[in-house]
Amino acid sequence: MKHEHIIFVNMKTPDMISAALDNLKTHTGLTGVFRPYPDEPDQGVIGIYFDNRQVEFTVIAKDEFRQYQLDRITELKENHENLMVVANRFYQNTKHMLREQGIAYLETCGNIYLKTPDQFLWIETKKPLPKNNVTNKAFTKTGLQVVFEILQDPGILRLPQREMARITGVALGQINNVIKGLKEAKFLIPKSDRQFILANAGDLFLKWVGYYPEKLKVKIHMGTFRFVNKDDFGNWMSLPFKPGLTYWGGEPAGYLLTKHLYPARLTIYTAETRQELMKELKLIPDPNGYLEVYEKFWQKEEDNTNIAPDILVYADLMNTGDQRCIKTANKIFDEHIKNRFI
Repeated sequence: MKHEHIIFVNMKTPDMISAALDNLKTHTGLTGVFRPYPDEPDQGVIGIYFDNRQVEFTVIAKDEFRQYQLDRITELKENHENLMVVANRFYQNTKHMLREQGIAYLETCGNIYLKTPDQFLWIETKKPLPKNNVTNKAFTKTGLQVVFEILQDPGILRLPQREMARITGVALGQINNVIKGLKEAKFLIPKSDRQFILANAGDLFLKWVGYYPEKLKVKIHMGTFRFVNKDDFGNWMSLPFKPGLTYWGGEPAGYLLTKHLYPARLTIYTAETRQELMKELKLIPDPNGYLEVYEKFWQKEEDNTNIAPDILVYADLMNTGDQRCIKTANKIFDEHIKNRFI
């Protein structure tokens, strides 16, 4: 089996893996051993013993495994016969996706899935460990709105906090909390007493992408709809959007940016009310509909376009878990985003 050095995002990785293997032994009687690489204790291989025979898995460790990380894991699977993701917590949809790709996973509480030519093990009965209740204010709903504006224009970090509050549409006290949170997470370097420089922008971007669906997106959801006139779906590019108020996100934005991935579902971000949008676009509420509407949460108007900011479109597409969408997201990253964060 080919071994590759894997970068871990959690410096407490050995403790997390040790706890996961201890719980696995308690629940199944199976013994597992984590063997770090000699010069890199946070990287290595897990060996699990089945009837005195050890089966090895190259291990990737995450605190929480999220949909946007699946594409990279799938690529790594091509170079590893046995690949395992270990995490404190997985969401059910990501577990399903890992199983579909034939990738093993182990949760700290002892839940496990693995399938090799000779072994099959799937335990899903243990409750995940509780989340740490200490919340970094930079990654709450309001914090993510501010971080989004910073990613769009890091220059706002040089402005007084009162001006940042005006630009982001967030209360002044919240700006201070977000700045403190970003400092604690090592994403800000002080330039002076009140000014900062953005550090590790690429890591912050990926962290924002991971938190966006559950911390912000679900809270700005305005409803699911379908068109009164079914033909309007095929004519979606001709819909009468009001400039500066309504924008395409998700699959339609991905198509407009790349001319790939003709949309199967539509996503809209708007500053209009639900009633205004329903009247203008002739929409009917439908929980099984193909059009999702979200509140526009950013402040800056996009110049001469009805497409949401590219980093938001990327997050929409990556978090679907759909390989079509992920390929389009990667194309958007390479063509529109990468140079800003590398």
